[in-house]
Amino acid sequence: MKKTTILMLACAVLGPALALWAQELEGPQGPPPEGGPQPAGMAEPKEHPMISPRFSEMLEKRLQLTPRQKSDVQGAISGSKDGLNAKFNEMLKLHKEMSALEKELWTKIRASLTDEQKKTLDELQRMRPVAPGAAPRGGMRPAGRPGGK
Repeated sequence: MKKTTILMLACAVLGPALALWAQELEGPQGPPPEGGPQPAGMAEPKEHPMISPRFSEMLEKRLQLTPRQKSDVQGAISGSKDGLNAKFNEMLKLHKEMSALEKELWTKIRASLTDEQKKTLDELQRMRPVAPGAAPRGGMRPAGRPGGK
């Protein structure tokens, strides 16, 4: 239960931050094509986005930081790096585990459906909303967004 709560809080906090960061640095991007390769710039991050040099550059540019502020921000980021990365890696691991369980559940649900019901389920999955900046869960994409049907 504690891991689930941590994961939910992390997603709630990181989702909007990652979306803003991605839009600021690379422009808006939709989810990758179904079954296709990950577009450039959309690979799974290896570290918490707030400790990357790109995040610091974005803050400096958008906030027009003075040299002193830039130094203070860099110090704060450096001091938070180990803790943020540890929790970020925990969150990634939990997310992968949760995604695998969701995929398994969808497979079990589909196994008992007729072909017509499977088509309806596919449509329902495409309409399911996805948090801003988050990768689609269980292979689902909302309709009307890039990659959706």
